[in-house]
Amino acid sequence: MISITGLNKASVLKVLFNASKVQGVNAQLGLKPEDLSISDAQEILDNRDKTRIYFDYLYGKVMKIDLTSNDEFNPWLYDRDNGEGAAQKAVNTLK
Repeated sequence: MISITGLNKASVLKVLFNASKVQGVNAQLGLKPEDLSISDAQEILDNRDKTRIYFDYLYGKVMKIDLTSNDEFNPWLYDRDNGEGAAQKAVNTLK
């Protein structure tokens, strides 16, 4: 589990998105989504059901993270697709 206690959830989403890989059809087409800004991340979070804030893919990037908790998230699937330790490395940029 990766601790996100005290971190802005929009900032967490932003760094995880920006560090993730393009996958699937977008990768095959050579499309690369622009980096996510804090305001874009906050808007995405504001429009989500707060009972489960899960992202499988976001704008063609593989995420596979559940940000429902304000304290921690499991990085296993994110790291499986983006490289071992990728989630922690991204979150560390916020500390």
